[in-house]
Amino acid sequence: MFLGSTALDVAIGLIFVYLVVSLICSSLSEATEALLKNRCKDLERGICEMLTGASQTSGATNQPNLVQAIYDHPLISGLFKGAYVEAKSKGDLPSYIPAVNFAHALLGTIRTETAGDKNAPLARLASDPAAAVAQLREAAVAFRSVNPKVSTALVAIIDAADDDVNRVRKGIERWFDSSMDRVSGWYKRRIQFVIFGYGLAIAAFANIDSIGIVRSLSTQAGVRDALVAQAGGFAAKQGGAAQQQQPATPNPNPGTPSQSVNADLNTLEKLRNLGLPLGWDNTDNRPRSASGGMLYYEWALKVVGILLTGFAVSLGAPFWFDLLNRFIVVRSTVKPTEKSPPEKSKE
Repeated sequence: MFLGSTALDVAIGLIFVYLVVSLICSSLSEATEALLKNRCKDLERGICEMLTGASQTSGATNQPNLVQAIYDHPLISGLFKGAYVEAKSKGDLPSYIPAVNFAHALLGTIRTETAGDKNAPLARLASDPAAAVAQLREAAVAFRSVNPKVSTALVAIIDAADDDVNRVRKGIERWFDSSMDRVSGWYKRRIQFVIFGYGLAIAAFANIDSIGIVRSLSTQAGVRDALVAQAGGFAAKQGGAAQQQQPATPNPNPGTPSQSVNADLNTLEKLRNLGLPLGWDNTDNRPRSASGGMLYYEWALKVVGILLTGFAVSLGAPFWFDLLNRFIVVRSTVKPTEKSPPEKSKE
């Protein structure tokens, strides 16, 4: 049976190793993102492309800088310190903007740009929804001379709102959210590469060889049982926290990224102490030449094993945590059956 005790325990042990290394890489990538302030840069780039069609506002024409106007709107500027230009130069722009804030800021900016009306909040027109929507549409059409792209999008949203101001706002929020989906895509792709790089580096430095680990777990019952026990305890302790982690989002472990890295490195050291072939000073019982060195094909297998570890880690901690839980559940159902096989019929 493929899901027999040994095969299942080997899989659980390997998954647990991948999970621990993934958590280390996630913490390191989180620290890297915070240091480089990429999230706020991604958000600004996404808003620039949404409103101007260009990734940099400096490359626009001599038209009013709509992106700057949005960021300097009180509903947005309250999310960071200083004015837009100063905060951008320091990398202090917000990494998150609520869609409702953006919608109100955009509508307010457009009405100001087209009518110069800074003292007539939209809420005053709530008693006459048709008039409110008509006013917004007039402002959106007038905004065509300033920014045809935004004007066209707003007119389409307003025409679909059926004279409902709230539907106009909701439409802008959905437009913003769909644009931010692209920003999330940039972030996730970049983080996956970053995690892969960290995973490959850690695997090479610490000799975390997937093939060597499978060999060790397949032949050493004591190491296998100890690792499975560690995996079960870890899964029970973490609970659902790691499942909530997105690639490169805050690490499920409490504390700062450095504390998380130290905790996960300690876990990795515990796995080594259990007898796993981790570290370059570990012979991991591979076949040797007459001189005592590893055979060429064994070096090739080791390179492949390290690459496998790097690729596996790039899948992220949530993937491996979920898979670990699934295998532990399967093991809990398989084990009793193996220990107490059904009695044969006496007939």
